[in-house]
Amino acid sequence: MSTNENIEISVVIPFYRSDELLDELFERLSKALNLINKPFEVIIVDDSNSDKSWYSLKDKINSVSENYIGIRLSRNFGQHNAIFVGLENASGQWIVVMDCDLQDLPEDIERLYNAIEKDIDIVYASRKINNSSFRRNLLSNMFYMLLNLLNKDLSYVNKGNFGIYSKAVIQNILKFTESKKFFPIMVKWTGFNSKSIHTSRGVSRNKKSSYTFYKLLALSLDAIIFSSNKPIKLIIFLGLSISVISAFVSIWYFLTSFYKTDLLLGWTSTIISIWFLSGIILTVLGIMSVYIANIYDEVKNRPISIIKEIIKK
Repeated sequence: MSTNENIEISVVIPFYRSDELLDELFERLSKALNLINKPFEVIIVDDSNSDKSWYSLKDKINSVSENYIGIRLSRNFGQHNAIFVGLENASGQWIVVMDCDLQDLPEDIERLYNAIEKDIDIVYASRKINNSSFRRNLLSNMFYMLLNLLNKDLSYVNKGNFGIYSKAVIQNILKFTESKKFFPIMVKWTGFNSKSIHTSRGVSRNKKSSYTFYKLLALSLDAIIFSSNKPIKLIIFLGLSISVISAFVSIWYFLTSFYKTDLLLGWTSTIISIWFLSGIILTVLGIMSVYIANIYDEVKNRPISIIKEIIKK
């Protein structure tokens, strides 16, 4: 992290092709942060790999008088990697993480800051109303249910990234060396004291979400693999269970053959068995392959992102 001790609040925003929202985003951010009347900075990380987006952001930063910082990545590295680039360059005693599409309301930053108490290092924004689609909400809730089943020592709640975090929390999160980043899981893992306040959820102004169904599925898989090794343990129990069941079935057929001489095993049971066991084997190999692929990614030890340009105002 940067070491400017004069900054009280840093706001970190991953930016992805939201050029049409820049004017409103800057206006509402400046108004909300000036109401707090503390030194602040806004760090916007352009992860869109678009010259148009970067030049729009650059022009906007040059037109304001407040302390805004723009960081351009060399290509699209993903939302959570962009967040970590912003955190590495933040210098505030308290750091706000929020999205750029105005679903996270800038006006709630003051409420988050005022909710800070002694011995509280994290204040989450808990949404009263979620304007996402039914399918998206359902998949999100299912993901967090699965995450909790695999991590019984931790309790994950669907709160998103929006919140305010102490410098101590962020400094410890930046010690994580994994190449796959998932900000909410890392925050929860640190174990710092937290609280939530209820906030409203704005309607996304982007015409189309940057997260397609496939991207959400891939991100969820990475998060589950990142957070737990229990899937490997579960497939061991699955394999043992199938072996035990198969042994009992074999014994039953063996005993049956003594008094049923006309016993003819049908194709149905044979085909079902083949397909069932083949599916189990492929599933086991798939899960193991994902873990091996993640080990391969880690040993390469590549940087999570590359900064192409930084502009400060």
